[in-house]
Amino acid sequence: MSADFLAGIPSNIVDHAKVCMTSPDTAISGAYLTGTVMGNAEGKQTVYEALDTDAISRAESLAADLGARPQYPWEQPHWDRRRLQSKQRESPTGYWQPKTSPGVDRSGPWPTVVPPTHEPVPLAVAA
Repeated sequence: MSADFLAGIPSNIVDHAKVCMTSPDTAISGAYLTGTVMGNAEGKQTVYEALDTDAISRAESLAADLGARPQYPWEQPHWDRRRLQSKQRESPTGYWQPKTSPGVDRSGPWPTVVPPTHEPVPLAVAA
């Protein structure tokens, strides 16, 4: 498929260009070729600037549509104001408290270890 790029240009301009291009005078034909090259370069520059402007505009609209970027927990500062205003911890390890030490029950025929959360265990087994 071929495209006729001269279809949108008025015929009198095309005729003038043909006369200048085929002129035996080198100054005229050189000026025509120089103008053609410069016009082509300026046209390309205009097209590339328009494409860049369009790309920047599309990127800005996409960024606006996406909204603000998310805040991740690892990016938050350690001195976050919300944490400073919250209830203070009971200890440096949080609300965890160490278990109480096991007791030794000597009321029976032999001493037994009494852990705070378990049934009594004979002292020989615990040791």
